[in-house]
This record gives sequence, structure tokens and C-alpha cells, in this order.
Amino acid sequence: MKKILSMMMLLALTVGATSCDDDDNGVAINEKVRNYISVHYPDARILEAEYKYNLLEVEIYDATTKKDVYFDKSDTWVMTTWDIAVASLPEAVRAAASAAYPDYRIDDAEYVETPEGVHYNIELEKGGKDVYIKITPDGTIKP
Repeated sequence: MKKILSMMMLLALTVGATSCDDDDNGVAINEKVRNYISVHYPDARILEAEYKYNLLEVEIYDATTKKDVYFDKSDTWVMTTWDIAVASLPEAVRAAASAAYPDYRIDDAEYVETPEGVHYNIELEKGGKDVYIKITPDGTIKP
């Protein structure tokens, strides 16, 4: 039990230290990115930063939700994403997914904010086959 508590304390200290400094991967988070996060997610804590797909991905913990905030090479915000429970999806989103793929079930969902607006990334599953679609909150399936 002591070993588990010690490991939990070490993890908490590591996460806390990461929120103030560069992450474990050595990716520096500049002032422009930090300002964007502090303005748009004032209660967030920065957990980690790394480059993915030529974008800077900053993982934050905002209230009770882990979010990924993405920036391009000029440190301009591109999008923010986070997992969402299928049961929390708007009825219009669930209905659109069911109508488009009636024999599939929603396996996973992600909320996505972009400069153009918001949508949900939905993973549908039938047997071993997966389908991925984007749906706006009003139920419009995007290409």
C-alpha cells in the first residue's frame, strides 16, 4: 500500500511539474500557445506537449476532461478534441448515425472544436468493420 501511495504522489508531482515547464519530450510551449490556453481554458493544467502530424499537440486537463489542443507551425490554434461518452451525444447525432448506418453501433465518439465550428467524430462498428463519420450537433453528416 505504501508503494502505491508513493507512486501516486510521484505521479501527482510529475503532472504538476509538467504543467509549469516543458514536457517530458522536451517540446517547449511558447508564450503564444500558453496565452491561448489560459484564455480559452482558464482552469486548465498543461500535462504534455508533443508534435503529431506536423502539429503541436498540447494535452491539457480542463476541469474534469482531458483535451488535446492542436496548433500549427505558426502557433495558431487549429482544433481541440476530447472523448465524449456515447450516451452524452445529442439525439440528432445518434439519430443521424443510425439512419446512415442502421446495422452499425456507435463504438466511440469525440467532440471536435475548430475555427469553422464544432462536430463529432463518430466511430461505428459492425462485426470487424469500422466506419468513421463526422456529424455536426444538428445531425448533419459532413464529408
